[in-house]
Amino acid sequence: MTEDTALSELQKVVRAADTSGGLEREPLAWVLEVIASGLPLLCKSDHEALEKEFPMYDGFYAFMQRKIVLNKFADEIKAMKSRGERREFIIKKINELPSKMKK
Repeated sequence: MTEDTALSELQKVVRAADTSGGLEREPLAWVLEVIASGLPLLCKSDHEALEKEFPMYDGFYAFMQRKIVLNKFADEIKAMKSRGERREFIIKKINELPSKMKK
């Protein structure tokens, strides 16, 4: 299997979120900080917080995959007329990306 570029990019963001000064160096690290520190305040247990956090992390991973597709196929996407056509194309290309995550 080839490298999962989206996962590698996400790992960089996670590392930045977990290290001193990382939030200043990596703007997307704030997303993880908001999720990890905000959601537990709305939950009665750590278990409940994690159940709510995991789909957010999956969404973050999908965002990283989307960035790759948008960059790689920018001209093709730009030529598409409708939002629905662009969305369908992006999803198709995301599903073709090498991934270590279950889809």
